[in-house]
Amino acid sequence: MEMEELQLTNEQPVKPAPQQPQQIKITPEMLNANNYPKAALFLSAFGGMLMFFEGLAAIFFRSLYFGINEDLWAGLSWVLIGIILLFIGSIIAGAGMTLLLKPELRKTAGASIIIFSIIGLLFGGGWILGSVLGIVGGLLAIIWKPRPDQMPAEKPAV
Repeated sequence: MEMEELQLTNEQPVKPAPQQPQQIKITPEMLNANNYPKAALFLSAFGGMLMFFEGLAAIFFRSLYFGINEDLWAGLSWVLIGIILLFIGSIIAGAGMTLLLKPELRKTAGASIIIFSIIGLLFGGGWILGSVLGIVGGLLAIIWKPRPDQMPAEKPAV
């Protein structure tokens, strides 16, 4: 009897199962709405895509060319540059999507788009056009003002 009582008292409390994150679906109604910075979204997303594609080109084409014709280390350096451009392009495109999903974070997203576009410019910048589009899109995101009737009030800073 005592053993059964000890076993019952030593049991760990049952923890609730973790909740799954809620999926956000982009619908045509969201894209047709006027409560997000459209120009900033499209410019920054296109600039991020250009950087992403330049990263792929650096990994698969430039690295082979320089690795065969010049030196193996030159080819490996282009692989590293390509990987960096893949990450930067993904971050810029993701920050651009933040403008659609959470327009109240437009200043933070715009600043990150500008910062990563300038960093990407050091590595080739999506044939330079990607960085320019990212910088312009980030600036448009920062200066965009929503119409008061369509935007929820921002939370005051504490």
